[in-house]
Amino acid sequence: MRRFFTPLQLLKQHSSRGVAQAQPTNLKKIPKFNPQNQNHLAQAIAEASMNQNKFMRKEYDRETFVKQFPRATAILNICKSYELNEESIMGAIERNPDVLDFDLSNISVILHQFQQLGFGRNAVSTIISQYPHVLQYKENDLSNTMDAYRKKHFGERFIIKLLVSYPLLFSLSDEEIMNRLSRINYLMQNRISRTTNLLLRNPSLMCCDWKEVEEKYEYLYKTMRVVEKDISRSQALTLPLSHTILRHTFLDRAGVYVRPTLKDEKKGLIDRKNPSLADIVDTNDAEFARRVAKVSVAEFEVFKTLMHYEDELENDEDDDSELNLSSEFDAESK
Repeated sequence: MRRFFTPLQLLKQHSSRGVAQAQPTNLKKIPKFNPQNQNHLAQAIAEASMNQNKFMRKEYDRETFVKQFPRATAILNICKSYELNEESIMGAIERNPDVLDFDLSNISVILHQFQQLGFGRNAVSTIISQYPHVLQYKENDLSNTMDAYRKKHFGERFIIKLLVSYPLLFSLSDEEIMNRLSRINYLMQNRISRTTNLLLRNPSLMCCDWKEVEEKYEYLYKTMRVVEKDISRSQALTLPLSHTILRHTFLDRAGVYVRPTLKDEKKGLIDRKNPSLADIVDTNDAEFARRVAKVSVAEFEVFKTLMHYEDELENDEDDDSELNLSSEFDAESK
């Protein structure tokens, strides 16, 4: 019988032989993420992905605003010369008053750099609105970030779209970008189209805990037998694993989700018998119950309660087992 390997298993095999294929070859050393900063940034990006347009809604009157923030005039004039959305800039200043202390000449340099790199005025307005501290960057920082993506063969349109949608990604170093892109590309079988789909839906993959990503991928690939193409079209790798397990278990017990057989895999029928992964994990409870599982919301709620109860029982049994082992060890010691 053919043994089933996931890309992660193959990666570990190659790494153990001294061939770290998922690592960039032109970097001497890959810096490690600081776990606290990493988790904070991943959470901030995830929140931004759910509230991308909230910073563009408030209306401002320039005269009133300048009375409240007198030093804002110079910054507003610079941004106006680049035809940026003035209300976006005022919103950024109101939420981040420290912007008023930024070096004016550097702001001009960064705005010019954005222009040279192909970012339109609406794109730059959006970036500053969500992440005004980019105006403190050095002249080459923006182009270096773009180059890091280019080196992994991503096109200009995708890079700009990703960075405009999630400006916090500018805060990653070039090495961090290339290292993480290598890992993500490998999971997606080095198919750039799949990686772009995945990142636009899951930008926090660029900085979240990679061990958690691996655990989610292993469950999707080995337990659910979902292929990379379907994974790239969902948010499964950034949603809690418990969320995916709960919904998959429900569909499995309801007979709606059937684990593909080896014969199905050989015929390329892995995805055709089941709901798409996006339908399973990206939907709200009501839509999932009615449209995907074909049951009432009440039935799914009852199942969630029962699963929670099962988990509590398992945890209690584990605690009892540990207590018994500890008691036996203490008795033997005496």
